[in-house]
Amino acid sequence: MATIPVVLRRRSVTTDRLPGILLALVLTALAGCSLQPLPPMALDKGAQPVPETARTFATETRPAPGRSRLLDRVESEVLRQMQALGYRPADKVPDLRVGIRIDRTDVIIPVMDTVESGRLTLVLYSGDEVLRTGRSPNLNSIDLDFMSDDEIAARVSLFLAGIQSVAPVPAKNN
Repeated sequence: MATIPVVLRRRSVTTDRLPGILLALVLTALAGCSLQPLPPMALDKGAQPVPETARTFATETRPAPGRSRLLDRVESEVLRQMQALGYRPADKVPDLRVGIRIDRTDVIIPVMDTVESGRLTLVLYSGDEVLRTGRSPNLNSIDLDFMSDDEIAARVSLFLAGIQSVAPVPAKNN
């Protein structure tokens, strides 16, 4: 009976470990990318200062199917924080307007179905001029359904950061 010769391939120590080392480097790089979370609200470049004469504001909410409750909560938080800065709500001819909307990012957009994913967008206007625009990262349906009041407050405060307060300074009692 004839024997079949077996040829064993000998690999060096450095080439044996190369695929494992390469895999470890790639996984570390991918993990490092995921450890840097996106901010809850980012301002677009070119934010302009609010005019010194501005004292009143109004909100404008663009409806989004199935998201009226979320938009109402965002609007009430904008009202609260703008009033805390000293601005007064005005119905007629406000100095500032805050636009509130959800920009859809759904892959398939049905005619009248609930917004499943999108970006919360806040825009500050003075007349027809856009002073600043803030956009959240893409939010999925779970984010849109279960956004807490604290998350909404954080997004609005990041959008309004840098707007000067016009509230009267309380007098000191000596």
